[in-house]
Amino acid sequence: MAKNIKINKITKYSFVSLIGILGIPFIGLSLVYAILGVQVDGHTINRVFEPGRIFSNISISTHMIFGAALTALAPLQLLMGWSRKWMKAHRIIGYFFTAAAVLTSFGGFTYVHIHGTTGGQPMNIAFSLYGALLLLATYQTIQHIRNKNILKHNEWALRLFILAMGSWFYRVCYGVYFTIDPSGSGHSNDFHGLFDLIMNFGFFVPPLLLLEGYFFLNRKNQFKVHPIISTLTVLFVSILLIIGTWWFFSLILSELMK
Repeated sequence: MAKNIKINKITKYSFVSLIGILGIPFIGLSLVYAILGVQVDGHTINRVFEPGRIFSNISISTHMIFGAALTALAPLQLLMGWSRKWMKAHRIIGYFFTAAAVLTSFGGFTYVHIHGTTGGQPMNIAFSLYGALLLLATYQTIQHIRNKNILKHNEWALRLFILAMGSWFYRVCYGVYFTIDPSGSGHSNDFHGLFDLIMNFGFFVPPLLLLEGYFFLNRKNQFKVHPIISTLTVLFVSILLIIGTWWFFSLILSELMK
């Protein structure tokens, strides 16, 4: 018999745990770039850093460090929030998560304003919107739990989870794309290729729209789907995430071995 759109507990916990594990390479790379972005001799290990531009380098390092913290804490927060046993830890870590979200956003805003992104104005606009939504979701998640509106808090927590994992998901999408099209015909070094332009908004707008669809259908209680179908869908998405992460991890290894 078909049931409402609900993923069984094991599948739900496994999927979020997998996302947490797959985020580890991104977390490590972000911390390495943030700490070693501009070395003593002036050499940079990533083009977002520039020798002599102290303020923009500090802002992007702040964005990377606390963005890595968000990526690490987001799956953990979601998992603990689903269990009454870990509710106290969930609340405590929530303070750190909130601070990380604010610092990540403001570090990104500052960098975009004084330096600009590699992709120019289209990317500046998209990434600024992403940062604004991250702040909004953080505020709404806190506000609803303070008002003891658990349903709204949980909905905004899921929105916040998607946004918090956005930087990781952005790179995963490129990994899947380059696996399908190794030539990278839609990508250019200045990030003005067709795929690049799509990805400016594609790493956070479509996932958020899918989530809103999920909320809408659950509220209406009209759409039915068999648990096996929902599990297979999660499995398919998991495979894509693994493929994208593996490509990204392989790229990191190749860069480190040069």
